[in-house]
Amino acid sequence: MVVEVLALTPLLKRPIVFGAVCGLGIGTVGIWLESFWIDAVYHYPWPASMWPEALVMAVPVAVFMGVCGALLGLVLTGRPLPRPAVGITAVPPPSI
Repeated sequence: MVVEVLALTPLLKRPIVFGAVCGLGIGTVGIWLESFWIDAVYHYPWPASMWPEALVMAVPVAVFMGVCGALLGLVLTGRPLPRPAVGITAVPPPSI
């Protein structure tokens, strides 16, 4: 739902920014909405003490995955990639 709502904004014309903002929305609002589902369906709801750690872990990962998804979308649609620094920052080379 978060991505679809953000797709109605002008951010859709800037894929890298759109991916980062969608990742931020998923890492915050998406997890918050997921907590309602967990509380309704499962016997043990998420404890309040897990929120700081969950946000610290989920938000950066979601933002970087949004940027990686935007880069993949640019490649698949044949659009030019941004400066190499953006790709190197978003997708670091594997360490050996």
